[in-house]
Amino acid sequence: MILCFNARSLKNRKRAADIAALLDMHSADIVAINETWLSADVLDHEVIPTDYVVLRKDRVGGKRPAGGVLLAILPHLQPRRQIQLETSAEAVWAELTISNVRVLIASVYRAPNSSVEQNEELLRSLSLAAEQQHNYDALFVMGDLNLEIDWNTEAPIPKSTVAEKFLDSFDSLAFAQLIKSATRTTATTEKIIDLFLSDTPTLVSSSEVTAGISDHDALLVHLKMDSRRPTPISTTVPDWQRANWPMLNELLEVRLQAVQAKDDLFTAWEEWKTILFECVANCVPNRRQRSKKRLLPWLDKVQEPKLNQWRISVGDVENQLKTLDIKSATGPDGIPAVLLKNCASTLCPSLAHIFQLSILASDLPMDWKNAAVTPVPKEGEKTNFKNYRPISVTSIVGKLLEKHVRNQLAAFLEQTEALPDGQHGFRSRRSCTTMLLRTLDSWTAALDSQSGARIHAVFLDWSKAFDKVPHRRLLNKLQFHGVDGAALKWLQNFLVGRSQFVRYNGAHSEPCEVTSGVIQGSCLGPLLFNLFAADLPAVVNTNLVQYADDCTVFNNIKSDDDIDALQDDLARIDIWCLNNGMQLNAKKCVVMDVTRARLPCNPRYTIGGVTLQYVATQRLLGVHLSRDLRWNHHVDVQRKKALQTLGFAARNLRGCTLRVKRIAYLSLVKPKLFYGSPAWHPSTKTNTEKMIRVQNRALHFIHGRRIPPPIQQNFLSVPAQLVYNDLLFFKKCLAGVTDYDAMARITQGRVHRGDDPLHPRLQQPPARTDLGKNVFDFRVVKEWNDMPPALKDCSAAQFPSTCKAYVISRY
Repeated sequence: MILCFNARSLKNRKRAADIAALLDMHSADIVAINETWLSADVLDHEVIPTDYVVLRKDRVGGKRPAGGVLLAILPHLQPRRQIQLETSAEAVWAELTISNVRVLIASVYRAPNSSVEQNEELLRSLSLAAEQQHNYDALFVMGDLNLEIDWNTEAPIPKSTVAEKFLDSFDSLAFAQLIKSATRTTATTEKIIDLFLSDTPTLVSSSEVTAGISDHDALLVHLKMDSRRPTPISTTVPDWQRANWPMLNELLEVRLQAVQAKDDLFTAWEEWKTILFECVANCVPNRRQRSKKRLLPWLDKVQEPKLNQWRISVGDVENQLKTLDIKSATGPDGIPAVLLKNCASTLCPSLAHIFQLSILASDLPMDWKNAAVTPVPKEGEKTNFKNYRPISVTSIVGKLLEKHVRNQLAAFLEQTEALPDGQHGFRSRRSCTTMLLRTLDSWTAALDSQSGARIHAVFLDWSKAFDKVPHRRLLNKLQFHGVDGAALKWLQNFLVGRSQFVRYNGAHSEPCEVTSGVIQGSCLGPLLFNLFAADLPAVVNTNLVQYADDCTVFNNIKSDDDIDALQDDLARIDIWCLNNGMQLNAKKCVVMDVTRARLPCNPRYTIGGVTLQYVATQRLLGVHLSRDLRWNHHVDVQRKKALQTLGFAARNLRGCTLRVKRIAYLSLVKPKLFYGSPAWHPSTKTNTEKMIRVQNRALHFIHGRRIPPPIQQNFLSVPAQLVYNDLLFFKKCLAGVTDYDAMARITQGRVHRGDDPLHPRLQQPPARTDLGKNVFDFRVVKEWNDMPPALKDCSAAQFPSTCKAYVISRY
């Protein structure tokens, strides 16, 4: 049976039940759907039952979802898509086999306002099918074509030039149109615009119009061929899991002695087989086995890994308790970290039992689902509530179980490669530095390779991304990636039924329900968001890098086509947000023309109809980027922040010891100067001197007027610190501690006389300008080559201390 209908959006939640009922009622072997309104981020199994093989063609572009066609075919019909017949028209073609009859089938949609070019593309697709028509026993084309044709006369009468062209095409294919009742009825008109065309109408036993789910009726076509799935053949096989192995070995040992008396090879072999099978029949029970279902004749189903259950032991709980930070904020349940840590051995058996009960019941106590939100002021007027950042604090005990779940889920997602390579946030062996390095090195390489080269980068801003994640869609994505059973049920209970209240200056507000979003302040929240956004890169054709919800899309601009490609990706991302319940704050999304060319290139980029503003500088993960990739602005901003913090420390720690002042500098001031320094470098003498002046003021703050000589300061100088940071990051990359391919552009150089053959010299990547010579993989090569072999060979754990001593001796 064939079912064809116009859906006017398969992802419309209001119609989801109607679509499911229509498919369930008719149990069609082949389903052709028009106006699917799908986009690349919507998965097949979200809209069509998994029983079917889905072939679809989504409309790309446009301000809103529209158009699109789809074929859903049961796998035993052996569907094969015929991509060579598809033009840019909305038509999807497939070859299938029904009772040994080769059939070519198509689902087609033609919009009422189709342009001349769109009509020509559809006619060309039909013409390509006509060229292959002789290879098939039957040809079926169906769908909403919106043609003004009177089909109730003996010879169909076209009422427009376009309809006449299509009728000519139908005649060349020897098509008969089998639908004779109106498929779209209004108060004033009745039209047959949903068609079923066939060059072999004798294969059709009946065709009728039935109730659809939109303003179009559905088409129901019965074929004279038997399209039912063949009945699986059951066979009897030995059940090896229930075999009596001791008895079988004893029996074989006795009976096979007769074979040793046989001299003839073939006689001995036949008797050996006979004895073996007879003994197996006596000692191994049988079981019935149905033939395996084949999804496709050329593709067996691969068993995807599943995560069905969380596991936890007493030892796991004890280790977590002993590594707690006693300064962690106490959650709403009032149980502090210091109590848990100091009573770890006593509490771990009972806590492990409670955690196991939670896992078995797939439930959580309400104390673990409650969060205390503390507003922390950001920059701006404190009277404006929008200038406060909400900090959510949850139960420490609940977080212990969350950490175990997070670790198991993260390991599973890494094993199955569910997370995209461009996602660096909250992942093992990745960090802000790895994302910055991967992004900035690719930009620098592009600008260094050619004079006048440019990158257009769009920095996206989501409105409350973590708070808007729809729970149902997140759970569907978890299940799609293999999280199922009790594990999925526990996560569902973790997400729903949560509440939060505001806590400020000892006062508490009334609790309110949290109906969406991944939980901020939890251990699982960031990882769940990463998984929720894991399918975003699939809709982008240019370049996309992410750190959780910080998202940057960019493209190397060489022609207008590259500009159009970036704009198309922005439109796809906007549609993805619409489909996933997210929202881009277009007014805060900005674009940067990254180049050293004198003349700017500022084409208009839009998101949701809002034109994006161009910026000369932009903060990305704490590093201030400039459009020319110079670091003057970043050094000035960070130097100012460091001096402000240093002034605050000097005013409040005036009478403290040298040790306290030194700790204050190392923990509060120094990170502001050197944060992410492998990804950026002051590069000029002026910028380096600005950083040196800050450190000199810090030395006066610590030691007063009499600053000891450098060897007694126990500080790395600014140049030494920059080199140390580069070498340390490079060693981590080589040792696999950090997931970044530092050797991607570095090669082994020539071996010179006196070189150690076990430690070949590295060759710097090609660099045409000073810009290319200041990037990480160029800078680090010289420093690495100059290091002694013993330092290169030491472990990643030993390297920081030995490298620090080496750098101090050199600078």
